Amino acid sequence: MGANARGFKFKQALKKVRNMINVEPYMLLMSLASNMNYPSQQGLIFQRVCLNQFPELNNSSHKCDNLTDNQEDSVKTVASHWNLVLNAFFYTPQLLALIVCGNLSDRFGPKRFLPIPSFLCLMATLVYLWESMYEDAPLWPYMIGNFLQGLGGGYLCSFMLGYSYMSLKSSEEKRTSNMSWGEAASNIGTFLGLLLCGPLIDNFGYKSIWVANASVYSWLILYSIIWIPGSSKRRQVFSWNSRYTRLQASDNSDSTCCHGRLELTSHLRGLQLCFGEYRNVAAAVIVTSLVYVITICDLSGVAEGVVSYLYTKDDPINLTQSEFSYFLSAKYLSASIGSILILPVCSRKFQFSDLFYATAGITARMATEVYMSVCSSKFMLFFVPVLALLSNIVSPSCRSLISKVVPHDQISSIFSIVALCECVISITASVVFSAVYPITIGWWSGFCYALIAVILLTGLFVLSVLKLKFSPDQFALESGDFSISCDMNTVDDETLDPNRGIFFD
Repeated sequence: MGANARGFKFKQALKKVRNMINVEPYMLLMSLASNMNYPSQQGLIFQRVCLNQFPELNNSSHKCDNLTDNQEDSVKTVASHWNLVLNAFFYTPQLLALIVCGNLSDRFGPKRFLPIPSFLCLMATLVYLWESMYEDAPLWPYMIGNFLQGLGGGYLCSFMLGYSYMSLKSSEEKRTSNMSWGEAASNIGTFLGLLLCGPLIDNFGYKSIWVANASVYSWLILYSIIWIPGSSKRRQVFSWNSRYTRLQASDNSDSTCCHGRLELTSHLRGLQLCFGEYRNVAAAVIVTSLVYVITICDLSGVAEGVVSYLYTKDDPINLTQSEFSYFLSAKYLSASIGSILILPVCSRKFQFSDLFYATAGITARMATEVYMSVCSSKFMLFFVPVLALLSNIVSPSCRSLISKVVPHDQISSIFSIVALCECVISITASVVFSAVYPITIGWWSGFCYALIAVILLTGLFVLSVLKLKFSPDQFALESGDFSISCDMNTVDDETLDPNRGIFFD
């Protein structure tokens, strides 16, 4: 009996741990591997192009470290062309993968599809590993690797599935804090990936990156299959109170509500939601506005990545490579602390709405960009992590709010739309800001940061309109619950038609 009792207690404790910590380590390690992969691939392509153009450097101990200006310009031109081709081989299948994965995840649950991005990333990593083992290997196998990685959806698909899983497994009261844990896991993975990438390459070469990533992806496949609990697809029924309409989850198998129509895929129904084909246009405006806010915050991150290295290397800041790495690490660490500590604690202790946290976060992002645009010394620059403390609470707040508005069987579709927007905006922002920065560097090197702040200002305006426009007569904000109003005098059988979704006139 004693052994049986101890075994039962161990199983109960293990079950409790699995329910508390499930998809967050998956997102952390996927972010870590992705942030080790991209800069390593760029560096290796630069080296291969350099050695192909100047084979005499193979015998040099420094190889491509001491190029002349003309040689470096020539190598950068060819390497940038290769990066453009490889990005096309990655982003094109990724767009298709996000659409399909969002659809299937809504039908069968996100847990079943979590191993797929890791498996295809593992296949791509084996290609990269083979490529790194031979200095005279051609570059075209990278196209195969990027295509395989994109076919699995990459890190965007992994995060979309992770956020969908959190939305289905967590209660509405805890959803905002759980989303912030996912965002924090992503930030910590980014911080560790950038921190480990350089030392591994310097001490063990590029192949060490792919060996480490192959180990991470292999572990993620097993982790997602064995450890992460399944998320049962919950049917949805409606309950009514005196003033508000609430969507509640129920395991009642006799309910036929919200089955949806087979002729419309889950993803298309998500698109219908975003663009207002539901009868409650206000709800569609809410979701579309929040998707826009998430997208422009992602744009600001991509734009910073494009210009920050060149901006901090120029006068008057003049950061060294090591100082730049420390700066990025401190910034991501600060943002992680805000996501781990501030948002979860405030969401549980105070009855502020998700819109409040999103507004505070986007204001912090704006302040950071404005401050960066006028930085004039290293001393000033290292105050940026302090301002960035709340900068990453925008996305979890908006995602949490979206998940409370849409039906459970459309959450993955909406998040896949968010991922699609992030994918498209990443390409657009990198092209636009790469062209704008050289044009403006002569008269104001911080112009790009000011432009980012102006774009974020539109997001602040959108959040302010949502807060002012949609009064409690239309939406209820009670303990983080975003409920949809309904005039009880107009409720009839047609209004309760299960094929029409949850948004009523």
